[in-house]
Amino acid sequence: MILRIYRFLCGYLTLLLSGRKAGRFLNLCTRRGMNIWNVVLEGEDRCRLNMYLKDFRNVRPLCRKTKTRLRIQKRRGLPFVLYRYRKRVIFPAAFLAAAGLLFFCSRFVWKIEIDGNSRLSDDTIIRYLEENNAGFGTAKKEIDLEKLELSLRRDFPQIIWASSYIEGTRLVVEIQENLKEDGGSSASDGADASCTDLIAAKDAVIDSIITRSGVPLVKAGDPVAAGDVLVSSRQEILDDAGNVREYFYQSADADITGRVTYPYEEKIPAAVSEKKETGREHTVYFVEFFGRRMETPKIFNDFDLFYCIEDYRQLHLTDHFYLPVFFGKRSFIEQEEQEKTYSKEEAEQIAAAHLNQFLSDLEENGVSIIGKNVMIDKIGDFYQVSGTIEASEPVGAKAPTEILQIPGQDEEHE
Repeated sequence: MILRIYRFLCGYLTLLLSGRKAGRFLNLCTRRGMNIWNVVLEGEDRCRLNMYLKDFRNVRPLCRKTKTRLRIQKRRGLPFVLYRYRKRVIFPAAFLAAAGLLFFCSRFVWKIEIDGNSRLSDDTIIRYLEENNAGFGTAKKEIDLEKLELSLRRDFPQIIWASSYIEGTRLVVEIQENLKEDGGSSASDGADASCTDLIAAKDAVIDSIITRSGVPLVKAGDPVAAGDVLVSSRQEILDDAGNVREYFYQSADADITGRVTYPYEEKIPAAVSEKKETGREHTVYFVEFFGRRMETPKIFNDFDLFYCIEDYRQLHLTDHFYLPVFFGKRSFIEQEEQEKTYSKEEAEQIAAAHLNQFLSDLEENGVSIIGKNVMIDKIGDFYQVSGTIEASEPVGAKAPTEILQIPGQDEEHE
């Protein structure tokens, strides 16, 4: 691609070489550093070849020396185009202006791509880049990539790795997020974060407990409140007199399930206003250049109620050379409002759909539904949906262990 552009800018000729010493002519041209390509034999003493315009001007002595003839068949390249339109000033001026504009645009970033994000949206990162002088339309020389990577990791705790690079007029930001939530509690005074108890994450009634390590403090059927210790990591070691000689610590590990009650409540309005499409639609086309948009004139009246869909594309010469030029269309789709009153049967269907979605979300989080008791009544302008849902789920959560002093140890030190 680059070689084609260079040949076009320099200009070259397609020549027909004839003579009994055509081979010697080609050797002499090669020794003098002349570029010749696409040599095709067309007979015993004839061949076709391509040669730069600047080399063609120096081949006359070689033709006399080898007694060969060169006949021009085609002229290609910018010098011949400019010569052909030398009396039309607008064409070369427009060409030079376009070349200058492309060169100017190549010094800025006109496309930003974000890769590897799932918790952070593209809009959030793009706004951050704009606030840190690395947004759309920023000069490439003003972007400090190393500083940008460090600031991303510093200002977004969920980003554990970041890399950025510029390719053409495109800025690519690649990140890697820590998808694991940091749910651990920080160790307070007298607590050891390296050794953990199992506590109740919420109010529940213990269904089953299988302990692998630690000291269980509850059994099946016991009611517990959020924060109660279920399995302790601290084990007492007694002496012969039955007094605590020392404590042995080992992180608690157990499978604990409990029966939990979820309250459920929802209000469904008896009358709602729905928006429906009428089937009428208007479209305008636009071109945006350096942030300025030009649209086709509107030959229609605006709808009283509508929503708009915008579809656009960015102009680019190659996969990496984007320009600040956008073109697309905007579609205005008319809507109308309709008042709808729900009957009790319709409200029950809506409530059942919402309840099923709520139960489905619980099951995705490892909750087993045992039973549900939900009622619906009409109160004023609303249908009141209320009740409870019985479920079984893991209720154990880790918490730092409180480190106790051995009884009598302080007196010994004194």
